[in-house]
Amino acid sequence: MLYHITGAITFVNEIPRVIEPVYHAQWATMWYAMRTEKRDRRHFKRMRFPPFDDEEPPLDYGDNVLDVEPLDSIQLELDEEEDKAVIDWFYDHKALLDTSAVNGPSYKYWALSLPAMANLYRLGRRLLSDHTDSNSSYLFDKKAFFTAKALNMAIPGGPKFEPLYRDMDAFDEDWNEFNDINKIIIRQPIRTEYKVAFPHLYNSLPRSVHLAPYHTSKNVYIRTEDPDLPAFYYDPLINPISARSFAPKNLPLIAHEDVVFGHNVDDDDDELEWPDEFEPFLEPETLENDMTADAIALWWAPNPYNHRSGRTRRAEDVPLVKNW
Repeated sequence: MLYHITGAITFVNEIPRVIEPVYHAQWATMWYAMRTEKRDRRHFKRMRFPPFDDEEPPLDYGDNVLDVEPLDSIQLELDEEEDKAVIDWFYDHKALLDTSAVNGPSYKYWALSLPAMANLYRLGRRLLSDHTDSNSSYLFDKKAFFTAKALNMAIPGGPKFEPLYRDMDAFDEDWNEFNDINKIIIRQPIRTEYKVAFPHLYNSLPRSVHLAPYHTSKNVYIRTEDPDLPAFYYDPLINPISARSFAPKNLPLIAHEDVVFGHNVDDDDDELEWPDEFEPFLEPETLENDMTADAIALWWAPNPYNHRSGRTRRAEDVPLVKNW
């Protein structure tokens, strides 16, 4: 960008395009670093009012501010070991421009590795919501609002729109519940939530409505805060499930195994012994590696950390706190 010294005109010769997860992680680290700066009060000072006395002339911008060199930008100090996947390019103007992670000088496409995405997700997690259950926003999402606008309704507590169709009141002047013997007469008013949730059932003329899912499967993924935990472990938040309560009422007195192998056999019978070379199936294979936990976390990560490649976006189009 090119600014005129008087501020009268600004020339923009390039659209600032960014890699969305990198841009989001940069703002998350900046937010955390600014909180630390405000706590330590190294670069911040509270103003005392009034800032100027009545006799003191105001500061001139050209004499006092224009020639002053700006201070260094507030950046989060990255760890050389934990953040080694991103430390070399994280604060660059165009990150990864001269690498194979982007398509070239046009800076239109990007593709990041798993360690880099895991590191960015760990840095940008501070701006993400911990609430991942989409059922909490039922009838308060985009499709519900689109349906409410198409039906010229307002969800209680939701936004009000201009009507999408302005002939809603005149479409059935010659056809109503009083002159149609085949129509069901409902004497009590139907709630707006019902009409939005089931538009084809509770509306006479549903047009341009959007069908939203009634219920999504509950997400039982538990996000770990400790990076030293293994990928598969028993979390204390999960209640232990006892098998005693799942015994069917029609369970036979003699188990099927006892019927097959014999019931009330003597204790002096030879016990079953496995040969020495016996081992479980896939025993030589490793259950996890160093990136398994990060890969599982990225699988359940919200946007923009739920994909490893994509198109760059304009910096002003990237939502930072969208879920809030």
